[in-house]
Amino acid sequence: HPVGDGLIYAVAERLAAIAGPGITVSRFGGDEFMVFFDRVEDESHLSTLLDQIFADLQGEVDVAGHGLRIQASGGAVLS
Repeated sequence: HPVGDGLIYAVAERLAAIAGPGITVSRFGGDEFMVFFDRVEDESHLSTLLDQIFADLQGEVDVAGHGLRIQASGGAVLS
């Protein structure tokens, strides 16, 4: 499954580029990732952060000569 593994690696690279101070990215399992934010001001701020993550993930990636389109979905909990 080299193409599937390559796609997961490409997604992980894009998420790693998002990570920085106060943001932790972790692979949860399979094709699922979790992103933790140390500080979120309110629901609007969280929505903006999620929109940015989804925008950064969207697009085409070349994996082993295959042009694959990445689409992401997710949810959030604010506590």
